Amino acid sequence: MRTIYNNLKKLDKFGSVDRKKGAGRPKKITPKVARYIGQKIRHDSTISLRSMKTKLARKGVQVSHTTIAAHLIALGYNKKLPKATPMLTEAHAGVMGEKTFT
Repeated sequence: MRTIYNNLKKLDKFGSVDRKKGAGRPKKITPKVARYIGQKIRHDSTISLRSMKTKLARKGVQVSHTTIAAHLIALGYNKKLPKATPMLTEAHAGVMGEKTFT
């Protein structure tokens, strides 16, 4: 019952029962910091989260490596490097029926 009365009071006072804008903890990773992280990842995809944390600290942004990881996961990145594939040798090319390398 108390919730109903509080919502009615809110409706009279503000015209809506929605929560106030800006309530809650502010994000550590702002759009500007997110853009910086994206640029660094695109420039060097092998960079570690801890070195990224250090680079951000130099810029004045104190963020944990787990926060950076969560942000990258939300963007669709995964924490695996692409599998290294060996170059073809002349023996491989001969088996595959391709021209030999010269």
